[in-house]
Amino acid sequence: MIRPQDVSWRRVSSAENLSAPTLQRLYDYWQGLPKSGIAPTRQSVQPRDLTFMLGWISIARVIDQGADYRFSLIGSEFADAIKSDMTGYHMSELLHSAFMERTRAIFDTVIRYRTPVQNGPTQLQIDKRDHKQIESLSLPLTRSGDEVDAILIGIALA
Repeated sequence: MIRPQDVSWRRVSSAENLSAPTLQRLYDYWQGLPKSGIAPTRQSVQPRDLTFMLGWISIARVIDQGADYRFSLIGSEFADAIKSDMTGYHMSELLHSAFMERTRAIFDTVIRYRTPVQNGPTQLQIDKRDHKQIESLSLPLTRSGDEVDAILIGIALA
């Protein structure tokens, strides 16, 4: 099992920490949203503002403070790239790959530190066929102002 301390991640404090221009723009967008306590609310995220990377955006709902996650949205471009649309699935239903274990560890880190987290750029192997560079940005969202209730994820493949 992959644990948060085993994942190559970095807290993000500035858009300059990110390699992909689309993730830099996503970070700046998130920073500009009104905060409710620790983070912006899910309701403040407007799809019309994210057209520059809408197909690469996902949202995961946090269940029981990280006991599980439910993918309420998987961007169509990302779903095509990984050959799987996980929309509506719980992470516990999908933890059959190192990729999902790594994703869980990243989400756990976002919850633990209540901060944006960058992963990559790193190699991603899809179906043992494709090798691509992937960079992700996981951004906390809140409903209560005290806890991370959702995670906004941006993906950049090169």
